Amino acid sequence: MLREEAHSDTSRIETMQRLFLAAGNYDLHTPLTWKTYGDSYTIR
Repeated sequence: MLREEAHSDTSRIETMQRLFLAAGNYDLHTPLTWKTYGDSYTIR
């Protein structure tokens, strides 16, 4: 994984983490909902 260029861009993960931090959800209580590249995701 470390050699593949596709794994070097972690901006989508950092953006998602910022959303949870801004909401004060430090313990990642569910449901977790976010949108990346126009697609919506939810973890229940």
